[in-house]
Amino acid sequence: MLLKSVPGVLPALKNSDLATTKLWTTHIERITNYQLNAVIAKFKFKNEESQIDKEIEYAVSQINDAIYNRQINSVKIARFKSKKDHSITVSNLIAGLLKLKEVERKAVLFSLESGLSLDEVTNLEVRQANVAARNSKLAREIIKNCPVSIKTNYLFWESNEEKEHEKLKNLEQAAFEAFGFDFKLLALKYENIIYDEWFEFLGQTS
Repeated sequence: MLLKSVPGVLPALKNSDLATTKLWTTHIERITNYQLNAVIAKFKFKNEESQIDKEIEYAVSQINDAIYNRQINSVKIARFKSKKDHSITVSNLIAGLLKLKEVERKAVLFSLESGLSLDEVTNLEVRQANVAARNSKLAREIIKNCPVSIKTNYLFWESNEEKEHEKLKNLEQAAFEAFGFDFKLLALKYENIIYDEWFEFLGQTS
């Protein structure tokens, strides 16, 4: 049975965000909790006011009613629990990172991977970098792609008007403007990152 065909889903969700997704015309037996969380994360990233999470919860409640009334067989998503706002898709992470300058992008991603705060990362010196990145392959790759300057000891640096190399400034504010929420929330979302269609398209999940 298609999601939109579950008794009670229509007409209630006819004009919903959920109705604009591929899940709307997907057989409920083929829908996974992972996919539902990915859809929620995508819509919430684009618009915090989206009711997609409530729409999915309503659809799941209708699925459970249909199961109880023996109209359909039990399916996995009947036990769906959303991750609420504590997740982010790879696509949305990349969209936010691309709004930053290249060096800021590397610093933010290094912070997410290493567990260091943005303040700690901006003060990180080259000689300390490998220790900070010891538990993350991606963080070590970032180090390899950071140009070393003879004018400063900082791993992440930028040139000022006098062409001097100095540590990054206002990284916390830059990250907030790029993602629309503070870095602490971004770090929490990163712990629950969802590998969506973009990631699968590149073959990274194979």
